[in-house]
Amino acid sequence: MARARQGSATLVQTHVASAVAVATALLAQRNSDNSLILIHTSVLDSKTSFICLGRHGLRFTSDTHEPIGHSIPYLGGVPYHPNCRSSFQAGLRNGGPIPDANVSAWLRRQSTARQDEILGPTRAQMFRDGRLTARQLLESVTGRPSR
Repeated sequence: MARARQGSATLVQTHVASAVAVATALLAQRNSDNSLILIHTSVLDSKTSFICLGRHGLRFTSDTHEPIGHSIPYLGGVPYHPNCRSSFQAGLRNGGPIPDANVSAWLRRQSTARQDEILGPTRAQMFRDGRLTARQLLESVTGRPSR
């Protein structure tokens, strides 16, 4: 029974890794305009396979999956083997990974109507006026919007 459970867990983890990799690749491809690429990211520990260790940090075009600056093929992409923990991260062709956006930057990119919808008109106006930060929008304990 334990062997069947282990096999099922391996199958599920491998399929989830595959689905995430396909979604990341499609997202980068559809939003690429030739500036987005895929960066292979491996978990670096004693369990990392040689195939993933050798691919860590390698870059590929988002549309055709051609190697950028190396000759190691994309093959089918992640996962490369059962229980593969590697992933692809969207990155900038002339730089590293896309930096994580903070909430304030994300809110500023939204339209006024969308800000009003998300925050409510009064809080949204306070946010636009610089009188309310994104951190102040949530109460620290409950996570509910401040009033």
